[in-house]
Amino acid sequence: MSTPEDSALVNNSGRGSLHNKISQHIASLAFLKHCCDYDVVPVCGKLRHHTISPHTTNILHKASIGLLQNEIREHRWTLDQLNSECYALHLQFAHTLSYDVWDKVDRTSAEEAAYSLQTRTNSLKKKFEKL
Repeated sequence: MSTPEDSALVNNSGRGSLHNKISQHIASLAFLKHCCDYDVVPVCGKLRHHTISPHTTNILHKASIGLLQNEIREHRWTLDQLNSECYALHLQFAHTLSYDVWDKVDRTSAEEAAYSLQTRTNSLKKKFEKL
């Protein structure tokens, strides 16, 4: 027969994926803010036009920076939503699981998220260096 701990562990895959999504968004947010700080627009946000003049280039650059700032706002909003979901799951699991099981689940998902964050950060650092 299944215990509450077993069913919660099965459902924990959602919490782990939430931690991974949060770490991915944190890394992307840091990358975009770094780009904004150095006035560099990533390739995905660059606007192009067939007319090349200083005036057009300036307009396109300002519009690209505006899109970059909008993307930063969207990442912050998504992070807020993910953190709310993660907190709700955290409370549910803390109430349902025994301390030992909860500690193991929490530690495992946190380590997985830290690894995901580190790999994403390294790839985005390389991407920024290429810009």
